[in-house]
Amino acid sequence: TFLDIIEELRSGKLPTNEQLDRGLKYMHDSSPMGSIAGNLSTEGQRLWSDLREVMTTLRRILVEKNQDEDLQSMLYH
Repeated sequence: TFLDIIEELRSGKLPTNEQLDRGLKYMHDSSPMGSIAGNLSTEGQRLWSDLREVMTTLRRILVEKNQDEDLQSMLYH
């Protein structure tokens, strides 16, 4: 969950792909923002839609390009 990601960062570590994926999935699918999206202006709805696309792309990058968590290793060391 999102708390796992924050806890990893607090302990000086970077979150794993699995933790990042769960956090992105939560924000994409279950975020409280989704429940109010219908009340946003046209620009706000477009922004929310674009953010959801970014989250989907980030999840795909984690799976396709960062299977060995090389990004975390590079940033951590």
